[in-house]
Amino acid sequence: MNKCQECGRNDNFNYCKPCNSVHFRNNFIHWTSGDSNLDKLIQNSQLNATIRLDIIEWIEYSNLENIELIAHGGFGSVYKAIWKDGPIVRGQAWDLNKSEWKRENKEEVAVKKFQNVTIFSSDFLNEVNSNLKMNNKNGGFETIRIYGVTRDPQNGEYAIVTEFKNGGNLRKMIKENYSNLTWENILEILNRISEGLDSVHESKCYHKDLHSGNILNKIYSDNTIGGSVISDFGLCCPMDQSSTDKTLYGSVRK
Repeated sequence: MNKCQECGRNDNFNYCKPCNSVHFRNNFIHWTSGDSNLDKLIQNSQLNATIRLDIIEWIEYSNLENIELIAHGGFGSVYKAIWKDGPIVRGQAWDLNKSEWKRENKEEVAVKKFQNVTIFSSDFLNEVNSNLKMNNKNGGFETIRIYGVTRDPQNGEYAIVTEFKNGGNLRKMIKENYSNLTWENILEILNRISEGLDSVHESKCYHKDLHSGNILNKIYSDNTIGGSVISDFGLCCPMDQSSTDKTLYGSVRK
């Protein structure tokens, strides 16, 4: 087992909760989302994290560049962007000399804006919490990884920042890459979808909106296809929660 470079304790997957929670807490005075409930959600994720994937961050909109629209939907719009600072690195992430987090600079991300959501609503909270819960369950391997939350200062709309999958949704990927798909690709995609659903159900949740538009994929540099993940947890709910009437807006279309 690895030891923390600061305190010498045995740490969990190179993550020392006692030390890292102090670093996060010391930074609370330097940021705010503008909503106390959202601040509390982000802060609790950072204070209670036992691994890096338990964390979400407040990401200033000014820290995003090259923002480009990629899809519209009933809930809002999805953009791709470059997160200038990028997420915290794996491993020993605290720079003792600079007293700051080591980061994956210039990370390509997806920014999911919610139309007319300028107040931190229960639906928005549900999607953030559901994404974070899935990260905790499977390490962000079979469900989309959430990095944090941001807000467009021009219209006040909140947005979720996640990893970006350059292959698009399953429908789009099959349409554009049909000739490149092999049975190995197909079986891997199906396996990852099934493992993703298993993670959702092991978390005692239902997705409630699973379709090809919510399966995102990656195309690698050698043009192979993989890295499929389940996304869009806006309607996700605990298994023991009674059904409520919610408007189903449908899939995102380019």
